[in-house]
Amino acid sequence: MNSTASAGNHFRVRIPDWKPEDDGKGSQQVFFQSEIPDRQGLDITSFSGGELYVGGWGGVPEELPELAEDVRAQPGEIESIKAVAKRYLRVPEDE
Repeated sequence: MNSTASAGNHFRVRIPDWKPEDDGKGSQQVFFQSEIPDRQGLDITSFSGGELYVGGWGGVPEELPELAEDVRAQPGEIESIKAVAKRYLRVPEDE
């Protein structure tokens, strides 16, 4: 199965300086591709409670395991997502 066009890799992270009043600003979502190697898609979505979803990044093609519960994230792809998101969100390299 070629999963490169699917949202196979993602993560959620808590915004460190979030405050309850920030929820009044609503949710925001950004989709972009121009900054992404190999034209991978990526979206960053804010949620109430100070969480960000970062995903929409297709996976490296691989054989599916027999059971769905055996599907795992691809650590190398997660690191790539983190690097792009950190640049876009201007997160210092050591954070």
